[in-house]
Amino acid sequence: MNPWDIVGVILGSGVISTIIVTISERKKKKADAADVISEAAATLLQPLTNRVLALEKSEVEKDVLIKALQEEVTALKKSGVDKDGKISVLETKLKRRDQRVLELEGRVEYLQKELSMQYLENNRLQHVDAAKDGGPAHQQS
Repeated sequence: MNPWDIVGVILGSGVISTIIVTISERKKKKADAADVISEAAATLLQPLTNRVLALEKSEVEKDVLIKALQEEVTALKKSGVDKDGKISVLETKLKRRDQRVLELEGRVEYLQKELSMQYLENNRLQHVDAAKDGGPAHQQS
């Protein structure tokens, strides 16, 4: 080998090794940068992940509450229908009783008039009898 070949080999190997080192350092820097970005993303995502989990839990709790409230509404509606039926029956009975009370009041009024007429007739007859028997001295109280 001639001296220029040796110089060429030394220079060539140094340049090549520098290129190789530079390339490997770039890859390492890119890998380090990717690691930093991944860690930052994970750090930023953790609160959001926690919030999503909390919202999902809240949603499940609300779904359970909604179902319970829907069942309660259904029960109340059924109860209301039952009570409406009972109210209707009681209103019918009340109307019949009111009608019967009116009938009885009319009957009482009629009987009071009859009684008054009987009383007046009785007084008239007592006066007639008293007049036949000789006057007011013989009247009965």
